[in-house]
Amino acid sequence: MDAASIPSLLTRKASGLPRNDEARFTPGYAHPVREDDPYHTVRTIGRLCQMILELRDEYERRPRPDLLDQIEQRLNDLANQHIELRERRQLHAEP
Repeated sequence: MDAASIPSLLTRKASGLPRNDEARFTPGYAHPVREDDPYHTVRTIGRLCQMILELRDEYERRPRPDLLDQIEQRLNDLANQHIELRERRQLHAEP
């Protein structure tokens, strides 16, 4: 890659991205997403996974029964999100 091509990489429009990933490149603008869109469920799944990882780290530092309770609750939440994702995918199935 030569130096002349670097500016074009920085200025070209991001394309071929899933609908909400382009919002990262356009500050202050987000694509409208329906409430029943799987996008919301996927984001919730990601947040739950992050919580579980943080609880794991905390449990490794200081094992406590209340942390196990929280981990178990987040796993139950994750299982519910799995069901919700399956339902929303069926609603938005492409013909």
